[in-house]
Amino acid sequence: MQRSSSLYIHIPFCASRCAYCDFFSTIQKKSYLFKPYIECVLKDIHFFAELYSIDYFNTVYIGGGTPTLLSPENIFHLASSIDKKTKEFTIEGNPEDITKEHLIAFSNSGINRLSLGIQSFSNYVLKNENRRGSKKQTLKALEEIAVYWKGILSLDFIAGLRGQSINSLLEDLKLATQMKPEHISLYELVPHSKQDEKTITYNTKMWEVGAKFLEKEGYVRYEVSNFSYEGKHECLHNKVYWQLDNYIGVGGGATGNIITENGNGIRFTGITDLENYLKVEDRKKAYEWEKISPTDMMKDTIMMAFRLIKGLDRKKFEKHFDIDICSIIPKTISIWEEKKLLKFNKNFVTLEEKGLFLLNSFLCDAFIEMDENLHV
Repeated sequence: MQRSSSLYIHIPFCASRCAYCDFFSTIQKKSYLFKPYIECVLKDIHFFAELYSIDYFNTVYIGGGTPTLLSPENIFHLASSIDKKTKEFTIEGNPEDITKEHLIAFSNSGINRLSLGIQSFSNYVLKNENRRGSKKQTLKALEEIAVYWKGILSLDFIAGLRGQSINSLLEDLKLATQMKPEHISLYELVPHSKQDEKTITYNTKMWEVGAKFLEKEGYVRYEVSNFSYEGKHECLHNKVYWQLDNYIGVGGGATGNIITENGNGIRFTGITDLENYLKVEDRKKAYEWEKISPTDMMKDTIMMAFRLIKGLDRKKFEKHFDIDICSIIPKTISIWEEKKLLKFNKNFVTLEEKGLFLLNSFLCDAFIEMDENLHV
């Protein structure tokens, strides 16, 4: 029987750093590191495939950083070197970097999903967040995508950026939905500095108004921040994270997660010292390794699964941990069900729409009860 996993490839290079970004990246305008970095990534894919007896990858996601800083030739070499049994092969891109040659290289190398980080069409908002692009560049990129890209298109936006208003976000989303992309992500900004209550309330309202608009336009919400047009083309790779299925992460700053048969987790993260990452001969030493207890793996699974609109899969949870979620947090489930914030059946435990807005409170209640019942 062939064994599969998912694969995340991190490209940690950026031309400049956006104010809101928390992902590992390094400002690297020169390209001399790109080729040796790709060669190391390919070595690591082979290393992990052998270590965990992986025959092929169900989904592959090239993220960053800014993957489209790589040349079309570099991207073609990287993507075409990966097994073609992949169901979904995604690459992230920035509008200001996308060229006709990039789009052709994506398609020719087996990539079939493009996630474009627009965030906002407003030049004023983009400037406030230290984004390099502009509305003009974004529209030009979308024009080229309409001509040369034959795969699935996903557009990313953020609600709560500095200088943004409810009206400006709606203008962004109106323009986006006119182009009928198969998928739209609308994230609520996680601020780096403390905000006053009025700003927090306004930004939450902004996101809610944006989400309702997308739903009115035919985009079905299947996860806290993700919408697919007519319920099709959900991101299979991101669902791997939310369901906490096994995935390999390669590259500096990339994280992978494997759940073993006894419910323990093995988590590994690529070192962020790129000089050392590139020169380490024993590729295992290019990663920091951590063993995660079954209890912590359960918490991670709960935290991720309840982001999905359909919630936590009880059978999958029991298969991983040999215990039913309803026997771990019965009190929390009962209280939240009585408040009509949660529902459950033999297959799923699901937060209702109002419950999703209180996700952090639910997780707090659930984890406190878990610790009591499991004697942590």
